[in-house]
Amino acid sequence: MTTFRTTQVGSWPRPKDLNAENLDAKIKEVIRIQVSTGIEEITNGEYTRGIYFGGVTGLPGFSQAASRYEFSAGDLFPTPLLTGKIEYDFDRPFATAEVKAIKSALDALGAKRRIKYTIPSNSMVSFFYPNPDLPFLPPETKAYYAKVQEGVKKEYPTYDSFIDHVTRINVNEGRAAFAAGADSVQSDGPTVNVSGAGGRGFIRQLVQLDNIVLDALRGSGTLEFHACFGNGWNTQSDTSTHYDGHLVELVELHTDILGPLEVFDGWRDYKELGKIKSVSSVIPKGLDISLGILSVKTRNVEPVGELAARYEAAVDAVGKEIIASNGCGWASGKDETIHGIEGARRKTANLVAAVNSVRRE
Repeated sequence: MTTFRTTQVGSWPRPKDLNAENLDAKIKEVIRIQVSTGIEEITNGEYTRGIYFGGVTGLPGFSQAASRYEFSAGDLFPTPLLTGKIEYDFDRPFATAEVKAIKSALDALGAKRRIKYTIPSNSMVSFFYPNPDLPFLPPETKAYYAKVQEGVKKEYPTYDSFIDHVTRINVNEGRAAFAAGADSVQSDGPTVNVSGAGGRGFIRQLVQLDNIVLDALRGSGTLEFHACFGNGWNTQSDTSTHYDGHLVELVELHTDILGPLEVFDGWRDYKELGKIKSVSSVIPKGLDISLGILSVKTRNVEPVGELAARYEAAVDAVGKEIIASNGCGWASGKDETIHGIEGARRKTANLVAAVNSVRRE
């Protein structure tokens, strides 16, 4: 069992004036804020990337906003698309400098916290390959994807050759993060969670893609796998899927911690915990579970008492102690502005206070 009880997904609300000149100072400030809440595992707020998967997809080889995915609320979410060879320098992983910067900021504060580094899962990045048969792809874009795929074959003759390159990048980033001092590497894979329409066979394929990276990183540090219901401008991409429908596939991920899983999002809430409880018998004893009992889908600051009740209900649903978190990132992309830093701070501080108020066995 892990020795920490609270974590956070990854991104924090981005300051409106964030730019290249003040980036280092803003990262130090968001680390200070996280430390002030008492949360036990922190990130750099993902301020160094425009979106949570932006480290990889921000590289040459991807065209930005090449397609758009429609969320349940009608928001059109711009997504990148592979259009050429990914230009990544294996000798200069992003993780090295980012993790060292977090360690330096913690040292300056005289604080000790677990450091988490996030990477986009293989399954996540696989959705940015120009596959005209991809589930959920709007019919009007299929011809365009087919055309782009023909061009991509000059650099990646097969889909598997693309996945192999992405795998090597993700493994390199994970290993660099651990080498620089990260305690955890979290793979972000909401695509696994919202792919129910593709059938359980499709979900198993995605899990297999992610296990390639998880297996390569095993033994280097704590591995986490985040699977939410999708978050763009804090709306949901899927309002019909529940964890009981594919938890049996999720527990096949070769991770130390499954989660944070988004269970309080204003749509599922306690109903989702009931569904998890109904299938909790499939959770292996040695697998730790992290649940998002703090919602990022609302700006309302949940009282400590309500969060404590959620935490206790979550422990009951899983059948053992859990790691508590927010359910998704505060600002998955740079243009998401529903949350302010102060609101996120207050919500996180209340989460920590709630978990600490519940007696540990």
